[in-house]
Amino acid sequence: MEGLKEISGLELWTHTARGRSVAVVAFKPGDLDPAKLAQALYERDRIACAVRAGADRGGLRFSPHIYNSIAEVERTLAALRRYLAAGI
Repeated sequence: MEGLKEISGLELWTHTARGRSVAVVAFKPGDLDPAKLAQALYERDRIACAVRAGADRGGLRFSPHIYNSIAEVERTLAALRRYLAAGI
């Protein structure tokens, strides 16, 4: 979540306080279409996430687990930075 907070244009939906968040993080990926971004992340980068539909707090949801490595999290953040900067 700390890495997501640093990405310009991204709006976090998950509360950032440790006592009010869980192992799921949801966010709005700037002006990018969440469904298209999720598809690009999976097809091009082999990064899986879920699309949150709806007008209220739509976007993407990631569920990092204990078995996800720091390198995998960093790779995901790099991909998100790249798509937010250059588009899909």
